[in-house]
Amino acid sequence: DITTTEANLRDRTFSSEHLFAFNTTKLEEYIKGYFREASLPLMERLMPGELYEADDYRTALYETYSGFANVLTKFWQNFVNTLAKFWQMDKAYVQGQGYVTPKRNRMPAIRIAEMYYIAAEALKESNIGEALEMLNTLRVHRGLMKLENLDKDQLQEELGREYYREFIGEGQVFFYHKRMNTSIIATANAVYVLPMPDDEIDLGQREQ
Repeated sequence: DITTTEANLRDRTFSSEHLFAFNTTKLEEYIKGYFREASLPLMERLMPGELYEADDYRTALYETYSGFANVLTKFWQNFVNTLAKFWQMDKAYVQGQGYVTPKRNRMPAIRIAEMYYIAAEALKESNIGEALEMLNTLRVHRGLMKLENLDKDQLQEELGREYYREFIGEGQVFFYHKRMNTSIIATANAVYVLPMPDDEIDLGQREQ
């Protein structure tokens, strides 16, 4: 459903793959002032050509809006690490069906894709073939060809790229790099651990 020609009906969250999700009826209200009605982009954007292979279904997450090309239709909200804000579209008229309401108000907490990435990473040391098959299962369902003959380091590199592709706009990449102890986001481990608020220290009688 992400590739349907009717943009208003695209399933931007892959809702059929949700294992756990939230229904947020005021999603559009929360988004509009921050993302939909700004005259200029509010953040530096990763272009689809930097992330995706040519046939990847996920390139459909980028659209043209208010004169700007390649605008991502997913944005993350930091009050819960895995939740995201997604564009809310109006109903669309479909020939032979009448007016159809898009899949709205969907905020995924965990999806099947993440389960496959976790399984692939867990298997890379003991069974690289099965680990690669886990990754390839996702690739096929994103419109891509299978990868072959990867060693465990190459597999991990590809999984890292997949976290960017699959979870763009959802805040998951930060936690991937924190878990992997990389220096791409932070130059030191301490930066991954945010400082405790002063009120938490004072009122919660906690140590810094």
